[in-house]
Amino acid sequence: MVTSAPRPGYRHARHLKDEVARASKDFELLAPGDRILCALSGGKDSYGMIWLLRERLRAAPFDVTLVAVNLDQ
Repeated sequence: MVTSAPRPGYRHARHLKDEVARASKDFELLAPGDRILCALSGGKDSYGMIWLLRERLRAAPFDVTLVAVNLDQ
C-alpha cells in the first residue's frame, strides 16, 4: 500500500488553524451576527490572515459576515 506524503506546509497550516480556533474560543472573539472588516494590503501575510479567518468562519456554528477591503497605501 502506497501512502502519499502530506502536502508541503500542511502541518504548519493545520497548526495555524488550530491556534486561531483556540484564540477565538479563549477570548470569545466571534459571536453570532458579527461583521468583520479585514483590510488587505496585498502581501502574503494579508492573504494568510484572510484565509485563516475564512477557514475559522467555515467551522463556526453560526453566521458571521466577513468583508475584505484592499488597502492601497
